[in-house]
Amino acid sequence: MSTVPILPSTLTVTALFNSINIFGLIFVKRKKLPAQKTQSQTALTSNKSARSFYLQGVKKLAEQDFCSAIENFNLALNINPDSASAYNDRGVARYNLGDKHSALQDLNTAIQLNPKNAKFYSNRGFIRSRMGDEAGAIIDYNLATTINPKCAKSHFNRGIIHYNSGNSKEALADFNSAIKLNPNQAQAYYNRAVTLSNLGDSNGAIQDLMKSAQCRGNS
Repeated sequence: MSTVPILPSTLTVTALFNSINIFGLIFVKRKKLPAQKTQSQTALTSNKSARSFYLQGVKKLAEQDFCSAIENFNLALNINPDSASAYNDRGVARYNLGDKHSALQDLNTAIQLNPKNAKFYSNRGFIRSRMGDEAGAIIDYNLATTINPKCAKSHFNRGIIHYNSGNSKEALADFNSAIKLNPNQAQAYYNRAVTLSNLGDSNGAIQDLMKSAQCRGNS
């Protein structure tokens, strides 16, 4: 049976907000000058603008218009340079354009701003593994699963690294966790089948291959 492939896996994008604010124009009476904005009012307007640019960036990212997404994330970060989600999502867009180094820098910044977000570590682990830093990727996946044990993607990707490093038992544990969290993931069943075969469990491997085919057929 073939070795476990490094299958395509997407980075995680911050979820869209439930609604987008629509800003209307405020009309004033003639010959009446508008009141000078206070610092808090200016900050509020800036925050709304940053959020608007950010949401547009997420929309463009979902449409796979990565260049436009980056432009909008840049505008959002110019207004609010402390937006960890904007750095994360810009990193996703940059990675998809092949700019791994800049993507990694964005994920580093996102984690610095919010060190308790499991998705950020999972994304950085993904990028590190694609850059050949498997040890760093394992560290990030460990952190992701510690913060959020239900992060199925982290278990799955860490399992691939474990298998390719010759740690079949650790890989099996990760694929078991990934399947438990997402029982309809065909790739996880396939990879577990390969791992079971390597560990000498032919019957278990055949069952997982059948399950993998079933999941693909239902998708």
